[in-house]
Amino acid sequence: MSHDTHHDGPPSRIHWLLVALCAIAFAADFIYSRKLEKGVEEIEGIPGFYPVYGFVAIALLVLLSRGLRAAVSRKDGYYDD
Repeated sequence: MSHDTHHDGPPSRIHWLLVALCAIAFAADFIYSRKLEKGVEEIEGIPGFYPVYGFVAIALLVLLSRGLRAAVSRKDGYYDD
């Protein structure tokens, strides 16, 4: 079963809405003041830490899922035999 998910048109409104929400969340991290414990403020106190951490985590999840798909996928018609 092969699905072509490539889209050649311009980005949709939902795409730009999500980009705007991500930019707002990133900018809010510079404005919002948090009270952090001494042991975690060196890393978590960096402005933009959580948005960047989340982006990297999701990007790695997508890359790992592509590899897993290649490892476990079957040829078309596998179950028809």
